[in-house]
Amino acid sequence: MVDDPAVVRVLLDGQSRLGAKIKSFQHRVDNGLGSGKDDLVVIGEADAGADAESLQPMCIMLTEVSAGGEADRCGLKVGDRLVLVDDTPVESFTDYRQVLRMLRDSRPLNLTFVVQPDSVGSYEVVPKVTKSQQIFDRQQNVLFLSDRTRLEEEAFHGVCERLRPVYWRILLNYLPVDKSKWKDVLKEKRELYQVYKKEFLKFGISSDDGSSRPSRLKGQGWWEFDDDKRKSMTQQKVLAQKTAASCGEDGVASAHPLELSSASPPKPPLSEEEQKLHQHDVELRETIWKDVQRTHPGFHFFADARCDIMERILFIFAKLNPGIEYVQGMNEVVAPILFVFGNPTLDGEKKKPELGGQGLDMEEFMFDEHYEVDTFFCFCNLMGELRDLYMQGMDSDHEGIRGRGLALMKHLKDVDPAVYQHLTELEINPQYFALRWLTTLLSREMMLPDTVRLWDSLFADPKRFTFLLYVCCSMISLQRENILASDFSGCLQILQKYPPTDLHQILLLAEDLQLGNVVFESTKSPQELLKSLASSTTDFLRSKFLS
Repeated sequence: MVDDPAVVRVLLDGQSRLGAKIKSFQHRVDNGLGSGKDDLVVIGEADAGADAESLQPMCIMLTEVSAGGEADRCGLKVGDRLVLVDDTPVESFTDYRQVLRMLRDSRPLNLTFVVQPDSVGSYEVVPKVTKSQQIFDRQQNVLFLSDRTRLEEEAFHGVCERLRPVYWRILLNYLPVDKSKWKDVLKEKRELYQVYKKEFLKFGISSDDGSSRPSRLKGQGWWEFDDDKRKSMTQQKVLAQKTAASCGEDGVASAHPLELSSASPPKPPLSEEEQKLHQHDVELRETIWKDVQRTHPGFHFFADARCDIMERILFIFAKLNPGIEYVQGMNEVVAPILFVFGNPTLDGEKKKPELGGQGLDMEEFMFDEHYEVDTFFCFCNLMGELRDLYMQGMDSDHEGIRGRGLALMKHLKDVDPAVYQHLTELEINPQYFALRWLTTLLSREMMLPDTVRLWDSLFADPKRFTFLLYVCCSMISLQRENILASDFSGCLQILQKYPPTDLHQILLLAEDLQLGNVVFESTKSPQELLKSLASSTTDFLRSKFLS
């Protein structure tokens, strides 16, 4: 008779490390021909401080324990299972890298292991790509079903990077779910965008003037560019054009002035109204350029070429929507879409994704002028759903920023009455933090990769951003201990500069809040809540591993 497995808890704090190697295993169903033990398939291996492929583990085991390390001092041995990272069950992680990042970076970190002799059983090594390829094939197959509900369900839990550009185009209502209609839709939209460019880019800063702008990589913004330098560069450009015009094919200046008269006649001067429009457009594009240059400055992807694209998109949108025009924060909305739709062709490479299964045709998405167009229309569709948040006249409307802020606080009151009461007593208006959270879909609060993953779920929300309110509630409740212990300024510091938090935890709690599975008890202090969580964790372990 095998003894019941014991539970071992390890606390990593400061600079301490686990001192062990781990593997991620997947259970294989016993076909009756094996030894009777659980067969396990190795789907990943890594040092506790390393990185790994994106995997979906069923369990994580120790495969090597260093003598004298923390794991060894706690009595852990090869074969013991890691079951909880803080209060999160390992099996609920959808990305093996999340566990590794927490082991490497998160301190303090509570790890819970189950000691289970002979737990490894028999196993065989399987290529790491197998699991991710299975996910890819499944998500690609959903695209061919022409079933939006299935597509939303699949996207809600995260989309493969290679398929995300297609999923987002559908979820943002740019492409229909019926793939047979894509070609016609893309042709129509791309022709329309060329019309917009021809119409709205004739005044203001032309695309050719981008060279006169300083590179963001040199640390100078358009608004810092000296007027004298600009005038000097303009004069040099005009002089160079005149010199080129007066030269023959051999580069020698022409001796016949009449030859210069064959050039195109000068354009007539602008009318007073056209001059005002021109000046307005110049000022508008400079305003946009200031914000665009400050968007994700640490990402090489957003170098000058992509900044130019974002500026054109935002400028054309502003011209098409004079009621809103351009508002700061729109740059934070368009950037993730461009990032997802972007591809290496701007850098001179042309890489076509390797697609399996039914072979999704991605040819239409492989050209830079096309992904600019698609980004524009997806951004317009998204802004069509967010526009009330950007319009001052809608502040009092339930769909305006004030109304959405009140809706957020109502949700918070339902799921976490103690935090709601504390913020209310401190007279912290939701607009103090919710304005930025809601208008940018939390893109300012998270790193870009986390924003992209979050937006998978937000775009898949059939109620359109109801889930966003629960995500916001989740973020607040995950900081409830700090919030309940803080005064007015302390709470604002937390909410306006939200601390780095594992996105998986945020989404997991948000989904439970939306389903009504979690309600924080208003009568409990943070300390009592933590004790109850610890107790429930122990009960969970006993029911799952000791029964």
